[in-house]
Amino acid sequence: MEERVPEAPRPAQDPKDEMKAMMTTTRTGGVYIPPARLRMMQEQITDKNSKEYQRMAWEALKKSINGLINKVMQERQRDAEGVRTCNHLTDYLLSIR
Repeated sequence: MEERVPEAPRPAQDPKDEMKAMMTTTRTGGVYIPPARLRMMQEQITDKNSKEYQRMAWEALKKSINGLINKVMQERQRDAEGVRTCNHLTDYLLSIR
């Protein structure tokens, strides 16, 4: 049986560097970060011209637009279901004459 070697603890990374690494590795970051830690990291980015800040702003805008689209689609789906129900009821009433 192989003996497990404990991993060396990772050195503490500066939150700015950590956010920069996370935001530049993949499109959405790809790594789960607890909300409190993410907020802390976001608060430390103050340069509004930095790539990290621009990406954060873009992700927030994208989320809000997707939320609005989903809301509208749900309303349209409910309306379509109501129309279908009305059409079925009308067809039924006309067929029993």
